Amino acid sequence: SMSDTERLLVDEFSRLLSQDDSPALALPKGEASADEAFEISCRIVHHLGAAFFRRFTEKAAKGDIIKSLEALGALAPVAAAVTPYLAAFATQHKDEHFVREVASHFPWANELLPRSERRAWFTDTFDDVNGVARTIRKLSTVAATEKLPLTILTCVDTPTRGAYDLANFTPVGQFELPEYEMQKISFPPVLEIIEYIERRQFEELIISTPGPMGLTALLAAKLMHLRTVGIYHTDFPNYIREFTGDAALEAMTWRYMIWFFSQCDSVFVPSEYYRRYLIEHGFDPAKISILRRGVETDTFNPSFRNESFWKQFGGRAGATTFTYVGRLSAEKNVDVLLRAFDKLAAKRPDWQFAFVGNGPRLEALRKQCRHRSQILFTGVLHKDALSSAYASSDVFVFPSTTDTFGNVVLEAQASGVPAIVTDRGGPCEIVGLNESGIVVDLSDQQHRVDVLVNAMRELGEDAPRRTMLGERALRTAHTMSWTSVLDTLWKINENRPLRSNAVIDVRAKHPTTAPRHHRRSPKHD
Repeated sequence: SMSDTERLLVDEFSRLLSQDDSPALALPKGEASADEAFEISCRIVHHLGAAFFRRFTEKAAKGDIIKSLEALGALAPVAAAVTPYLAAFATQHKDEHFVREVASHFPWANELLPRSERRAWFTDTFDDVNGVARTIRKLSTVAATEKLPLTILTCVDTPTRGAYDLANFTPVGQFELPEYEMQKISFPPVLEIIEYIERRQFEELIISTPGPMGLTALLAAKLMHLRTVGIYHTDFPNYIREFTGDAALEAMTWRYMIWFFSQCDSVFVPSEYYRRYLIEHGFDPAKISILRRGVETDTFNPSFRNESFWKQFGGRAGATTFTYVGRLSAEKNVDVLLRAFDKLAAKRPDWQFAFVGNGPRLEALRKQCRHRSQILFTGVLHKDALSSAYASSDVFVFPSTTDTFGNVVLEAQASGVPAIVTDRGGPCEIVGLNESGIVVDLSDQQHRVDVLVNAMRELGEDAPRRTMLGERALRTAHTMSWTSVLDTLWKINENRPLRSNAVIDVRAKHPTTAPRHHRRSPKHD
């Protein structure tokens, strides 16, 4: 009888072959060329891989660890099928690596090695409304302005085009993330991406997400001896703890994160807090550097203030307005925030609270507050509307304990608005630079609502202090430009040895089955 893994493989392969319109069945007539054989292998392997990955995510979401591991196990024979191609990629770059090593012993020869500045930035999220995607889009736009050779590699349905170099690969399959229903994770065409990296001759791979695209980048880097820079944007272990309360699952996530980022030559974190935090959890201190974020002070500034802005959302003109901008979800402590304002609202009818954003808690919060005129929900705002929302606020409140930086806090500061943040994560460092707000400790579950109440009352009742803190906030924002952030990112590996140079053309030494000779354009936009 077949094992569960074998049965999974047979079932999925049968399902693939039974689809009349399956792209994997578009076989050539007669004997296939090396290029055609590569394409056929890509299609079959990608579709089977996506099917098993889907099953893995479904079982993992239900907490069925055994079944999820079985689904991962079924990927092994699929991976074995592409081993010849991966071996060909590695073989073609073996000589380049050897020549580089030899040249390193002769300083005069180093000048003869052609160097490439070309960088590829890998991300699983691009169009989403989150700090990771916004950071990537902004820095890639700045890179284009500075004429730096940076290409974004992602795998989404229909990416937003902009003033940046973007290679989007068509997803083989897509799956929803538990608790992140609005964000899908895509299974990428791995071999096509590796072939693209080789053809474009990238020198360094920047990795923003430890998902399928990040894993593809690591694989390519190992095969082609490329430098890698990991960016720790998201505190996934903390999210897992907040969502599930499962210590074992949190520990498993930590092990994965440590393994993933240990494969990178350098790792960036957004704050000193997270540098210490990751070192405490086993990250290599020698690899970690700080990469803060920037802010566009022409987009976010006090000139966007409009006293009647909140009226369109049912608010009052001239009311003292507390504002939260971000994802409306449990891990951001938005429920704690609502309870805190409830304690203040009855005694202060001239105060109002605005929630700006979307998320899984939005509908429940709206329903809960349907008869409370002092609480406003705007949904997601963009461009001038978002700028006005910040600038038309009097106090920005961001009680999250899981944010590695806190882009929204910096945007509020650029708008001249003092902030109330927690003492965990990146936001407290933004506020701490010029003491432009209040930092609170919400670790005590029993008293955290009262802690927030006291901080909000303190700023809400003291307009002169708000003005003073707002001026400090502006000074903080004006020291943080996106150009300086990109400069830090670009130079991180300047003094490290190059891992890959197009030193000698060794292509003719290898058989035509090697993927480098695959001439058809991959499926990317």
